[in-house]
Amino acid sequence: MSPSRSRSRRLGYSLAGLLTLGGCEVGEYLTANRAPELLVGLAANDLRLCAGLPDRTAFGAGGTEFWSYERAVSVGSGNFSMPQIGVSLSGGEECRATFELWRGRVARVAFTRMAGTPTIRSASCAPLVQTCVELVQAGQLTRALPAR
Repeated sequence: MSPSRSRSRRLGYSLAGLLTLGGCEVGEYLTANRAPELLVGLAANDLRLCAGLPDRTAFGAGGTEFWSYERAVSVGSGNFSMPQIGVSLSGGEECRATFELWRGRVARVAFTRMAGTPTIRSASCAPLVQTCVELVQAGQLTRALPAR
């Protein structure tokens, strides 16, 4: 087998492995990316119901509140490396979901991935909002857009 063909085959196997590992994150990525759209207008009590009590709260100007939920996951002690395409997965991930509430309703949602591996940006945040997204999609929680 020629060196270029061998290199192409290794690259193909590497890409297939990466897609397999990353496939589970696609659903999480979609959940997290739809959350800001789906959760705006959710009442504060409904947010507490589906996401739990926030890890942090702060108050802003004009009666706004900020609720933050944090998630840290240890990927473990293993290391997965694919130098052919410059990817190394190890360590852990941390995500913070911050909800801005105004007049008792979610006005905005933002995710901050604080550290970790080179994964799809919002995938590590999905577990923070997944129950809320599912309940809104099922029609079990209703939204009303707050007037500004």
